[in-house]
Amino acid sequence: MPLPPFLPREDRDPVLRVGILLAGCGAHDGTDPFEAALAALALDRHGLRVAFLAPDGPQCGVVDHRSGMLDEAAAPRRLDVESARLARGPLRPFDAAEVAGLGALVVPGGAGVVKSLLCGALEPGRGADLEAGVRGPLVALRARGAPLGAIGLGIEVLSRLEPGLAIDPFALSPRSAAVDEARRLAWTPGFLAADGPADAAAGIDEMVKALARMLGRPAALPR
Repeated sequence: MPLPPFLPREDRDPVLRVGILLAGCGAHDGTDPFEAALAALALDRHGLRVAFLAPDGPQCGVVDHRSGMLDEAAAPRRLDVESARLARGPLRPFDAAEVAGLGALVVPGGAGVVKSLLCGALEPGRGADLEAGVRGPLVALRARGAPLGAIGLGIEVLSRLEPGLAIDPFALSPRSAAVDEARRLAWTPGFLAADGPADAAAGIDEMVKALARMLGRPAALPR
């Protein structure tokens, strides 16, 4: 019997819809499941409607999460198919049409953010940049001033949009968030620095609070 899907509550007001950009499922080769789940929880608690999105295209490698080693014999996987494991329901394409309905976007971490959303990240001597299919929707969000949030390695995506953005992930408490009001950006270290889920959850909540404030929703709604 299939599991009941997690169906985010929809709202016609685009300001209330916040996307979570996924890059597969798995801390070592995709999006960190804990960071994605904690982001969805924090957004929902602040009255913001969650929309899960992912680009299409191949996942860069498959890791055996028991050993942390690359599984050379594994069949190729697709980013959208693997990301749907986290969405537990509707998964939207990460394209210009979908991001037009978002008020903000959150990018959780996980090694897949670097491996699959950036091109050249694993090639010695080459500077990593955003994949073309990822850059376009992000640029569209930035062009209209939509707030962007990131967790852990998700900062690698934001740093490609904002030249000169420099954040030391180990100089910030995992229970806090760095907020740049002028650039409308917020970031928290997540599991780059957290000792456990409670630390990560506290920092993610602070990051979401900043996004909510930028969207005109300064206080969490009671649940």
